[in-house]
Amino acid sequence: MRDTDYYIPAAFLISGFLLRTPGLVRGWRNGMVRSVNFLLLLAGSGFLFGAPPTIKLVNRITGISNFSAPLVCTLVCAFNYCCLVLIENWLHGEGEKTRRRVRMWRAGWLTAVILIIGFFAWGEAPDERLVDFDTYYATTPGIVGTIVTYLLFHLVSATAIAIMCWRGTSEVRSWTRAGLWVLFIGFVLNFVYGVMKLTAVAVRWFGTDWDWLSTLAAPPIVSTGGVLVTIGFLIPVLGPKAAEQVRAAFAIFRLRRLWQLVRPAGGASGVLAAPLWSSPTERLTYRTSATQDRILRLQPYFDDEVRLAAHDASLTEGGSARQAAARGIAAMLAAAAEQAASGSPAPHSATTAPAARAAYLAAEAAYDDLVLEVASQLRSSAPRSTGAGAHRTGTPS
Repeated sequence: MRDTDYYIPAAFLISGFLLRTPGLVRGWRNGMVRSVNFLLLLAGSGFLFGAPPTIKLVNRITGISNFSAPLVCTLVCAFNYCCLVLIENWLHGEGEKTRRRVRMWRAGWLTAVILIIGFFAWGEAPDERLVDFDTYYATTPGIVGTIVTYLLFHLVSATAIAIMCWRGTSEVRSWTRAGLWVLFIGFVLNFVYGVMKLTAVAVRWFGTDWDWLSTLAAPPIVSTGGVLVTIGFLIPVLGPKAAEQVRAAFAIFRLRRLWQLVRPAGGASGVLAAPLWSSPTERLTYRTSATQDRILRLQPYFDDEVRLAAHDASLTEGGSARQAAARGIAAMLAAAAEQAASGSPAPHSATTAPAARAAYLAAEAAYDDLVLEVASQLRSSAPRSTGAGAHRTGTPS
């Protein structure tokens, strides 16, 4: 693997942790919040400290050849432990059974870390190995204990989590289920990585050289698996928010025709424009407010006869009550905007405008997101030139 294959995901994951730090501070007492944030940090640290240049730097700073080996092993084991805690809480809640299972996994993780460090301290690894530490020291007393302990804990963790994810997909729905499927794939890849590494180490015990399994085939697999695992955990957290932003962006697009119809010639709406850095949901709020504000300004031009004709035509064609109400208002707004743009006085202000205004307010109270439905009933809105007496047309579908 190239150095960038380590550093790019490391930068992405650690940046995610830093962006979520305020939420971590506010929700420190929440075990799920802590686990998600530290999972990002551990995943990013695993990539960072697993990169050959970082391995070399850490070894130089500590003055211990191959000091990075137990460091990376303990980071990966901590990452696996965090994953186990999250999955247990997702699937089984925060009851006594979950706490008991978490304590079991914590005991296994701490035992693995103690053995990894203890075996490394007992053995001798004088030759610095940046990419083939596992196979190079596969037959070295003590050091082989570090390698095997790490790989066994990794395999057990990956197997347990993959099984839990597989079972959990039938118990949950929506974003959590999608996250579990991604996690399942990610941990299957982690399991494959562990099998490849352990196989390359084991054949060394019999004098066979399959180092390519450990140095060439396994790293890309675990890199992909690690990224998928992190994404899988983030999907239930970020998925609903992302979906909300997508829906807002689509709503802004749907509102475009109505906005083009009712906006004044100079482009001013009477409502401040959304800042450039606003999210789609914030922009939708601004745009909806500006549209409704402009509709209120057109009320003197409302003609209830135009509204009723379009409303009844929609019902005759088999439209729903919501569609009929929106179509009637769309036709009325198109006529009102045309008259307002021509500069003519409001002829309906004293006759049909009050009834039309009341019908509009009643429909707005009865139907959620009425402006979006009205916008969908507008077939077209021709571009409008600027200046006094500008003329534009808009016809309801």
